[in-house]
Amino acid sequence: MLVAHLITGKRINLLAGYTREKLKSIQNESGFYCPHCKEKVRIKAGNLKIWHFSHLPGLSNCILSSGESIYHLLGKKLLYEQAIKEFPDTLLEPFFSEISQRPDLFIPPDGSIEFQCSTIPAPVFIDRCKGYINCGLTPVWILSKKRLKRLTPPRFKSIRLIGWPHGPTRHVIHCPLFYISVLMKPKFTIFPLLFPLHPHVCMESFILFL
Repeated sequence: MLVAHLITGKRINLLAGYTREKLKSIQNESGFYCPHCKEKVRIKAGNLKIWHFSHLPGLSNCILSSGESIYHLLGKKLLYEQAIKEFPDTLLEPFFSEISQRPDLFIPPDGSIEFQCSTIPAPVFIDRCKGYINCGLTPVWILSKKRLKRLTPPRFKSIRLIGWPHGPTRHVIHCPLFYISVLMKPKFTIFPLLFPLHPHVCMESFILFL
């Protein structure tokens, strides 16, 4: 979690340039709070990992309390830094209370971006998409390239990331779908428009290197 709230409701974005000393001072003076459950969270600002907020152990069943991998935090950080150059109003981790969902990024007026690294069941994927769509938002899924295996070009094999909609159900949800490769430097490999051929194989329409 890269965003927490103050008791006043002010958002604290860890990618906004705060120093470790300033964050520690705020934590000691007023504390940080989870945008969803309103419980206190703590800043983790070490030297080895990306700074993030964490719920206190054993004190919350909040949907936002599950830990995120370093790969996911890094990908979210790089996506945010790239997006804000083109769209200055980009929000990191906004929480939409009416649907209890928090996209990784929100690009006004309606772009809700999810960066997905772990396996997600198809029903969950569809429910999340429907939640955004019912709020007038456009879900955009960016999936981790480490879950792809290249087959004979232009085909890829999805390694149990999403139960791909296919056959007669492939048009249930319409949303942009991309894969990216997260590197330890600000560079992405983007694979837009991957079309499902069967549950784990998809075909690319083109590749863009940034």
